[in-house]
Amino acid sequence: MEIPVWRALFQPVLNEERAAANRALESLPARMRTDDQTIGVSSAGCAATHGVMERCDFSCTACYLAHGSNAADAQPFERTKKQLDTIRRHLGPGGNVQITSGEVTLLPVEELRRVVAYARSIDLSPMVMTHGQRFLREPEYLEDLVTKGGLDRIGVHIDTTQRGRDGGDPGDEVALDPVRDAAAQLVRTTRRNSKQRLFAAHLVTLNRDNHKSAAHIVRWAVRNADAFRMVSFQPVAEVGRTRDRSADQHRDAIWKSIEDGLGRTANDHPWLFGHPDCNQFAFFLVVRNGERRDLIEIIRRGSRLDRWFFRRIQRGGLAGYTSNAMPRAEATARLVGRLLRHPRLWVEIPFFVLARGLGEWKLGLRTVGSLLRFRKLQVHPFSVVVHHFMDKSMLDTDEGRERLDSCVFRVPVDGEMVPMCTFNGAEMRAEQLAALVKEETACE
Repeated sequence: MEIPVWRALFQPVLNEERAAANRALESLPARMRTDDQTIGVSSAGCAATHGVMERCDFSCTACYLAHGSNAADAQPFERTKKQLDTIRRHLGPGGNVQITSGEVTLLPVEELRRVVAYARSIDLSPMVMTHGQRFLREPEYLEDLVTKGGLDRIGVHIDTTQRGRDGGDPGDEVALDPVRDAAAQLVRTTRRNSKQRLFAAHLVTLNRDNHKSAAHIVRWAVRNADAFRMVSFQPVAEVGRTRDRSADQHRDAIWKSIEDGLGRTANDHPWLFGHPDCNQFAFFLVVRNGERRDLIEIIRRGSRLDRWFFRRIQRGGLAGYTSNAMPRAEATARLVGRLLRHPRLWVEIPFFVLARGLGEWKLGLRTVGSLLRFRKLQVHPFSVVVHHFMDKSMLDTDEGRERLDSCVFRVPVDGEMVPMCTFNGAEMRAEQLAALVKEETACE
């Protein structure tokens, strides 16, 4: 719910934010509550829906849906609404929620718009997850969600594990670049036509055949960082109706391929987000100068300066700050309010920027030269993420149980939030599907 700017300025921290963060921190195992843990400090985690549209018109070799999913119809809106209400209680205001299931864009646009609009109305930040084919066929579908539903985040999944895409199934990831290019242009066009913000992430499943192509995909993503601000890789897990049983890529090999694409080494654990074995991620600024693109890593491996500064930010004046699901004026007022309450940041932030600027002096000289020649510069935030979901065989191990206890990505089931790996690997998704189909049959 939007609040007046004056209130956001003088009340920059909401009680609900604090409560959600405290619950998230207390839920973690004791050994995960380190100074580098962001859960309970800058985030309460994230969540996803299920059953919204359990069907899919693709037949991918890696699929976490349960067998028989295409027999289900879309669940009633009231059921989706209850899920979103549970997520809101868990995450608090500004919580990130993925609107996903099977392929949610198989819904009529007014039905998916209703789900997005409700999520926004209760101060969640919804992201529609899709293979993107309907968006590419019907650009007006996406524009409707943005202009009428308030959608400002999408995740578009494109890779060679998919079967059923227009134009046939490509043999390698390079052959999919035209699809990626079309998706990137769609994001730009939708922003321009709607005059609204739209943040996009590019999702990729990795298996034995394509994991070395992560380098190519990262290079593509850096070139298109103005459209896609994140590329998110998920090594295939043996759950659901996945036919691809090649989930043996080593995480170090995957990250090496990512670094090859970046053209540099990258810190894959700048801080903790739940359990360290679940996620790898690195954050950058992409500075575009003509055809040249330079990467500035936000938190470098081994940098005491970077670690000191972001600990001060996360555990000090900006702890818990988010602009998710907020109008710009309110988000800006809350940020200013935080800074006014912590005047030391007025010194520490310029100090950090200056210190980093001196370290990037070559880029600084190129930037000054471009400005003197009146050349346009663009700076875009960009991140690379790897989410390591567990095979079902891992759930009942010591490592698996610790990871589940530390899980930061959960789904609502009967009013409770359960780890996504439990939902997919312990047959809970199949149980929920069976209950939905039974309910539909009873109503006929």
